[in-house]
Amino acid sequence: MSLVTGTTQVDPTSAQGRQLQQARRLPVPTSSTSGEQVPEHVQLTAIDLLTPDVAQGYPAELSAWDSTRTEQFLSRGHFALAGIGLGAAALLLRPVLTSIAAARPFGAGNARRLAQLALLTVLIAHLAPLLPALAADQVLERLGLDGADSPLSVAAWLHLGAWDLIAVVVLVLAEAFRQGERLHRDLDGLV
Repeated sequence: MSLVTGTTQVDPTSAQGRQLQQARRLPVPTSSTSGEQVPEHVQLTAIDLLTPDVAQGYPAELSAWDSTRTEQFLSRGHFALAGIGLGAAALLLRPVLTSIAAARPFGAGNARRLAQLALLTVLIAHLAPLLPALAADQVLERLGLDGADSPLSVAAWLHLGAWDLIAVVVLVLAEAFRQGERLHRDLDGLV
């Protein structure tokens, strides 16, 4: 038996959404959208009672035992993806930092590596939250709590954040390096 936890949204127009203002631990629907009994070990915990998103609802954490291996992998996969991203970023940055240390910052390929780093940053920043959202969706489906008339839905995962700003700064830096490489080639041609 393994526990999987995922972020869901509780519909503020449902009875459960109204109960959010009264308790942090919420009752899970006793029956699924198809009428089957929901196991007693499923829990729903409110995350943020103060700032509900009218379009999406209140964020709540759904915890369920008896998870599948796929649900377990997806619920923790964002850590693995972040680790892979950090390793790839280190591989991209090493030649750039080596050339800067050798007093040749505008060496060939540095601008390309920085642009790849910016792309990698955006990809990891938006793909990593997708994995736990997919896990939460699979848990809702397994428990029969998905569907149009369910008070629970999967939290939105795509939003702009600090990592997008970092990627833009790295992309601007890559363009500066590209211009520096071009000027360096022009100077080498004059000598």
